[in-house]
Amino acid sequence: ALPDCGRASCCRCAAAAARQPPPRRAVGGRRARMRAAALLLALLPVTLGSPGDRDPAYRRCVRRCIPPRGHPGASDEGLVRRECEYGCMHSVTDHRLAEGLPMLQYNGRWPFRRALGMENPASTVLAVANAVPHAWHGWKNRAGFAPPEHYMSPWLLLYPLVSIQAWAFSAWFHAFESPRTAALDYASALLLLAYASWLVLRRLLGPLPAERHRLVALAFAICAGLTLLQCARLLAGLVPHHEHMAVCAVLALLHGGAWLAWCGREWLRTTRPQARARAHVVRCLRLQAAFGLAATLEIFDFAPWQRLVDAHALWHACTVPIAHLWYRFWLEDAGLAVQASKVRRRD
Repeated sequence: ALPDCGRASCCRCAAAAARQPPPRRAVGGRRARMRAAALLLALLPVTLGSPGDRDPAYRRCVRRCIPPRGHPGASDEGLVRRECEYGCMHSVTDHRLAEGLPMLQYNGRWPFRRALGMENPASTVLAVANAVPHAWHGWKNRAGFAPPEHYMSPWLLLYPLVSIQAWAFSAWFHAFESPRTAALDYASALLLLAYASWLVLRRLLGPLPAERHRLVALAFAICAGLTLLQCARLLAGLVPHHEHMAVCAVLALLHGGAWLAWCGREWLRTTRPQARARAHVVRCLRLQAAFGLAATLEIFDFAPWQRLVDAHALWHACTVPIAHLWYRFWLEDAGLAVQASKVRRRD
């Protein structure tokens, strides 16, 4: 059981803490220094985390809830702090909503309601749902989208495995949020994004003569080494969040730009009678547009409905059908590539 917060439990003390007036401060120079400090903090809000972290009611509630060092209830300080922050986060949110105030984020996240022990149940379930298309197509249709005669076959066979590990770690993170699960989520997502970028670059190169296969393997080894090094730095806590986001943004631009370049090249190569090939290019463009629109949910965030479903969860919901359609694209792409290879051999 968590320690009492004064005479009220830590999960109920936020309303009283919010109504309690702040302690009186000395006048004169001390007040002037405090005003200057408050102005500086207002100018630099990012350095202090989420808006809710700076809410006086929330901070008072957490301060009262956490027992002092040496207290019997403080044997696991990390667990106690997380439980106190969870209880105070929802208590303060209840009080704010009752007064018509907007919902705030705390510790970089919205106040989600737990369900079955999961910190963010909607995103957890949807992350698992995203792994399903990769598992299904990777098991049932691997001979279709990665036939042995296709030069992309060895790379495409790895794609479902890389995707499944990314969504598995994403589900773990949303279910049990901690610095460790967050690092694993970031590293696995980076690995997936880097591998997806490698796939489109390899597809853009097209079939190559046998003497160049070693160069391709060397290029892949270099890219894989750099990616794994960055993942190791993430797991070791050596990568700031802004650096990780910058790397992901560069890879996302590379991925999207390479697919646009491939679409442009294939469109110019085909003629109007080749309706199937041009429809294939249009399908790729539509998938890229759909993924781009779904990704805007990560930018235009909003408070979770019923403290369960937010923009991030909706983004996960959108990527489930996109993943299925993406495998259909690879299935048709493999057929067209193998057909074109047979035509070149006959010529």
